[in-house]
Parts: sequence; C-alpha cells; structure tokens
Amino acid sequence: MRPHRDRLQYRRGQHAADCSEQKNALFAAGDEGAENWAMLASLIETCKLHGINPEAYLTDVLINLVNNWPNSRLAELTPWA
Repeated sequence: MRPHRDRLQYRRGQHAADCSEQKNALFAAGDEGAENWAMLASLIETCKLHGINPEAYLTDVLINLVNNWPNSRLAELTPWA
C-alpha cells in the first residue's frame, strides 16, 4: 500500500505548479489579459530552459527599457540572445 501513496504524492507534487498557473490565469480578465499572461508565462519558461533566473532577467530587461533602450536593439534583450 505504501508505493501507491508515494505515487499519488508524486503526481500531486508534479501537478502543483500547473494548477497554480491555471488558477492565476483565471484572473486574466479577458482575451487581452489571457494573451499577456501566456506571453509572460512563456517568457519565464524560456528563461528556465536557458538556465536564466527569470526574476533577474525580467528586472534587467525592465531597467534597460526604462533607461531608453533603443528599439533597434530589442532583440538583444531576449533570453536566448
């Protein structure tokens, strides 16, 4: 009986992050909010795939944009650049 309980706990833990994202997405307040949420979630996951701390990356990008980063160099701010 113990292995069954361990598998169940593993599955719950495995899906816990997915569930919290789904709950947060419920507060997107319409199509535009949902699109913005999807873009942000995608950007965070892309950072993780490239071994980049998403919080540090987003902080750096926002600081650069506030300090008038040139539009011609926006591609340099992507996580894969």
